[in-house]
Amino acid sequence: MSIQSDELVSFTQQFANLINAGIPLSNALLALQEQEENRELREIISQVSQSVQGGSLLSEALLKHPRVFSRFFTSMVYAGEQGAGLPKVLTNIADHLEKESALKAKVRGVFTYPLVIGFLVLLIVGFLIVVVAPVFAGVYRQLRVALPWPTQLLLTISFGIRHYWWVLALLSSGIFYGCRRMSSLAAGREFLDETLLKLPFIGKFLHKVVVANFVRGLGDMLSCGVPIIDALDIVARVVGNRNISKEIKQMKSSIQAGGRLTETLGRSNVFPPIVVQMAYAGEESGSLGEMFGKCANTLEQDVAASARRLIVILEPSLTLILAGIVGFIAVAIYLPMFDLVRLVSQ
Repeated sequence: MSIQSDELVSFTQQFANLINAGIPLSNALLALQEQEENRELREIISQVSQSVQGGSLLSEALLKHPRVFSRFFTSMVYAGEQGAGLPKVLTNIADHLEKESALKAKVRGVFTYPLVIGFLVLLIVGFLIVVVAPVFAGVYRQLRVALPWPTQLLLTISFGIRHYWWVLALLSSGIFYGCRRMSSLAAGREFLDETLLKLPFIGKFLHKVVVANFVRGLGDMLSCGVPIIDALDIVARVVGNRNISKEIKQMKSSIQAGGRLTETLGRSNVFPPIVVQMAYAGEESGSLGEMFGKCANTLEQDVAASARRLIVILEPSLTLILAGIVGFIAVAIYLPMFDLVRLVSQ
């Protein structure tokens, strides 16, 4: 049984509420363990509880489970233990995870419709080409009807799919394996991430999502007292795009060399002006984390609006594509019928 993101959000929210209520850490973990329904998460909470009772810090106990608790999660907890205050930090983590989950849901919402339409296209087109077209081909062959080029093209495709389907299967498997292999290599993953950001419509949307993730994560960590160098290092690992991750690492190196965050942000062509301006205001006022939090709220609202616009664009476009493909097949199948009717009438 895997641990879903909403289960981790729920666990963190309840954990924050218990600690905020003044319940000791060990007792809070035991209470969460007893009420947790997910067996895997319950076992992990049990192990964390045992480690804490054995004298380990909570952050040390969480570090033993990197598959569940990310570097962001454990670093925030460590910052809370070092002075920011565990109740505040856990509340911030719960809020961060909830907003991150909402952002992922918006991304899924954008891509769900194209995937459904794509599946329907394959299903309908496959049925028409593999099942329907051969039936009409047999009829036209018996009647010796002259076939126009759309019908000839359709029947050629139908013949190829029915007799050489194994070539398509091998080709599809090869492409799938190649993409998997490429994504497992650093250079390949970087190329794929760069390509995604260059896609029409989708690329700009994905870029906004990544920037919003960066600003939200950095703002939350700075608000809880995580040093900016450590915060940039962690965000670079979890931001979700290798190309933007490289930019963040360059920012980190620049700051280590004595530069200011606003200077490095301004030199980059990745981050929009609002991020640079909010960072400047934060540096001047000494509230960088708070300013990034406000900036993240604005960026996430922009992502939500972009998601709605994308769906409005994609829905009619994909419907037209589906109608066009099905329409071409229907015309190609029935065109010889008109010639046949004309011959009979003569």
